[in-house]
Amino acid sequence: TGHKKYARLDTFGNYYFLFNNGYSHRLYSYDTSGEERWISQIPELGAGVQLGVIGRNVYVNSGYQILPDVGGIAVYISAFSTTGDVSWTAGPFDHEVQGMAEDTGGNLYFRDNKENLYKVNTNGEVEWSTQMPSHEYSCNDAYTKKGPIVGVDGRVWAYTKLWSNETGPEYLPGDTPGSTTKYYPHRNGPVYIVTNSDGTNYKYDKFGNDDKTPNFVCYGSNGMLCVAFKDKAVTGFSDWDQEEWTWQRSETEYIYDMVMDDNNLIYIAFSAWGIQTMGLGSYIAVIDSTTGQELSFKKVDIPEEWAGVNSELAFGNDGTLIYLNAAGYLKVYGPGLIFGPAMTIKPVRGN
Repeated sequence: TGHKKYARLDTFGNYYFLFNNGYSHRLYSYDTSGEERWISQIPELGAGVQLGVIGRNVYVNSGYQILPDVGGIAVYISAFSTTGDVSWTAGPFDHEVQGMAEDTGGNLYFRDNKENLYKVNTNGEVEWSTQMPSHEYSCNDAYTKKGPIVGVDGRVWAYTKLWSNETGPEYLPGDTPGSTTKYYPHRNGPVYIVTNSDGTNYKYDKFGNDDKTPNFVCYGSNGMLCVAFKDKAVTGFSDWDQEEWTWQRSETEYIYDMVMDDNNLIYIAFSAWGIQTMGLGSYIAVIDSTTGQELSFKKVDIPEEWAGVNSELAFGNDGTLIYLNAAGYLKVYGPGLIFGPAMTIKPVRGN
């Protein structure tokens, strides 16, 4: 989560694509052999469509429309059944949806591109919403960036990036100290929030400097919150904020995705220079989320020219690991910690 997704995988290896040309908006579903399962029209058409797949449940944020009567923005979320039918549509909301998660009861949690978190039940009804407590850090605005993550204790985690327009000892390059009020982006750095199951605040604090900006997060049944940061490291936290370990490879260029299986093992898709090849390569590492120990490692067999593009990981219902590259390479590995030969299935480029 955190950026717009137009292709996603579910836990059965089915994959979903959004078609959006500004006039027609359709959702396509294909099985693991590349055969079409169904096509569904997206309701409440609008720009900025985003696709979310959690387990085997499919959600579409149908973008935003300008409301003719009030001139505001209307955002909707639609839930789709396994046959492509719309189960429910929730909204309108005021801001674009940026991330989604579910609890064990099937309730949906999502954040928008401001400081709001929502809980929507299985009937598509909003049970509660809450805002990031940005005022605690003397900032006039906050933008929710990653999450939500739902823990085994029912609490919900997300992080925000705080912005400030206040004068102070920190100045942007070229500013004259004390001259006028300036706009200081990221002055206070990343801040996380944990809410109770009813949406009330449980705890919140800073992560640290701006290098500690979360890119991907996951949470295990062992109570470990694992965060992939912008500085190309993955850190494991117990009790939501107690740092236990950090995994990092010096050759890493970028971490593209991170997922956790039922055994609390983390799979990390990343690109790196100089590992098993002289150039840039695409790799998958397997980490024990309790200890941070690297258990297995695999180079993905794709051309070097496509190693530095977005990629995504998901699990099949048979325990396989599915890798989807934005250039069109789809690989299936496993099951098991020791990577077996990948089965390449369409759509695919080259080998």
